[in-house]
Amino acid sequence: MKKIISLIILAIFIVGCGNTEVDDNDILVINTDSSSYDHVVPYENSYNRFFHSSKDYKEIGQGLVEISKDYFPTDEYDLKEGIVIRNYNDDYHPLVKLRESTNNPYGLNPEGSLKLKVNETTEVSGPFLVSDIYEIDFVAKEEKNELAGVSLALVLNKTIFDENGSPILVDDKVLYSFGTEVAGPKLESYLRKKPELANIPIVITIFVSDVGNQSVPGNFIAEAQYQNRQGQFKAISHKWAIFPTPSGRLIDGYVDEQISKLKRSVNEILAEDIGIVAYGEFKDNQLVRLNIDVSVQTKTYTEILALTNYIAQAIKNMEMTASIRVEMSSMSDTLAVIVKGLNSTSIEIIMM
Repeated sequence: MKKIISLIILAIFIVGCGNTEVDDNDILVINTDSSSYDHVVPYENSYNRFFHSSKDYKEIGQGLVEISKDYFPTDEYDLKEGIVIRNYNDDYHPLVKLRESTNNPYGLNPEGSLKLKVNETTEVSGPFLVSDIYEIDFVAKEEKNELAGVSLALVLNKTIFDENGSPILVDDKVLYSFGTEVAGPKLESYLRKKPELANIPIVITIFVSDVGNQSVPGNFIAEAQYQNRQGQFKAISHKWAIFPTPSGRLIDGYVDEQISKLKRSVNEILAEDIGIVAYGEFKDNQLVRLNIDVSVQTKTYTEILALTNYIAQAIKNMEMTASIRVEMSSMSDTLAVIVKGLNSTSIEIIMM
């Protein structure tokens, strides 16, 4: 039996917009954007979700979905919550929290006695490089009861700590080598032991998160698809930058100047100081997303309205194809959100 559920009811299940069809016990959330996945709900929540530790959980999830589109096209597959690595005691804990040992051969972190040179000057015994695993699953649109693919993000630590608690930076080349030659292939071998994964494609990505750098999210550095137990990692060009800053200017001078210009012009409108910081995401050295935080101390709604429309017009005039999201806030309250879609010229304003 099929029936249409209203958008209000849909919001209870998942953030998004579209229609929902019910067939037996499955609920298919149909996304109105053809470039996005339809979702099969209700979610089969995994207990492991309570143990995800990365500060970049949103960026990891969003990036994993985007990368997966190259292997699981949105017109052929639907998205489900990851349920393969769902058992904490039998899967997640021995993989992530325990070291490799005789009793735990699939532990992704090196055994305690193994010495690894993590940078040009430092050698560490048994460094804990793997901090987390994220998973999303896919089903074919024609057969939603059978698992058709799995994508995972293997999260590595950029900053580790010695026995005295002092931070140590791990070289990018070390992380890439460890993730693509050791941890990634070992994870794939472990997953193939599960009967339901014997012959389906598995995508494994490597994400580097840095607890020592809270200013920007981490980044993906590699991806691989394993089919018929064969796969090869390839590098990913992915990074974040803060604007306006000297380092941001080196990455993209145009974006840096546009944010500096916006900051100068906005501060001419109101007497109070207005803080503006932008975070740009780059893939293959191209800006794909720009998040702009605007901190204000307005006293009237009229000020908020005028400032919001001024910034919206300034965003529209920027010659950028990237998606742009502006969040205006005062203290802990969000006042307005401005959104410009990827390759779009239209602006959406949401007043809170």
